[in-house]
Amino acid sequence: MAKKKFRTAAVLFTAVLALASCGSTRKTPPPDDATDTEIIQMAQDAYDRNKKELARYYYTVLLQRYGMNTADYVEGRFELAHLYLKEKDYDRAVPMLEEVIEICDISDYGTVPTAFRRLAELDLAKVPPKKLEQIHAARGYQSQQDTYDDYEDDDYYGYEEPEDNTGFSFGSDWQQNDSSRNGMFSF
Repeated sequence: MAKKKFRTAAVLFTAVLALASCGSTRKTPPPDDATDTEIIQMAQDAYDRNKKELARYYYTVLLQRYGMNTADYVEGRFELAHLYLKEKDYDRAVPMLEEVIEICDISDYGTVPTAFRRLAELDLAKVPPKKLEQIHAARGYQSQQDTYDDYEDDDYYGYEEPEDNTGFSFGSDWQQNDSSRNGMFSF
């Protein structure tokens, strides 16, 4: 009878260990000398093995180590957002996707793969419109049309076309006025 209880206890203990190892993801940091490409591959491999938490961890490591590189930052943020979107965690995904689009828009040509902008747009299109409105309302966003309308007025910039359109030229018309302009030239 004692053998039977021992055997049952051993089987239960083994089952508990097996379940515990399946449920937890051991987060082994990438080697210190791992390149950005190697870390991205590690994250993709983890995702392919259905270890989403581990994949997020590797993308976070990518951002920590290589986030100063705009292309790596955009890729890491997009991939994290994409993972959150797949889990329907729209509150986390949407700001990241919008950030990716914004960075792609303001970056110099060739510094960021343009595919990430398009991929972020496609992912944003998957967010239910009501949820997107809620997220924007919670963050205090105006619609883009409202923002455009605010800046459309010509007087906003305070620029007026000069009446005398003679242009700018160097010649005898310039003088230095130290007293009023601290050594600056006036024309």
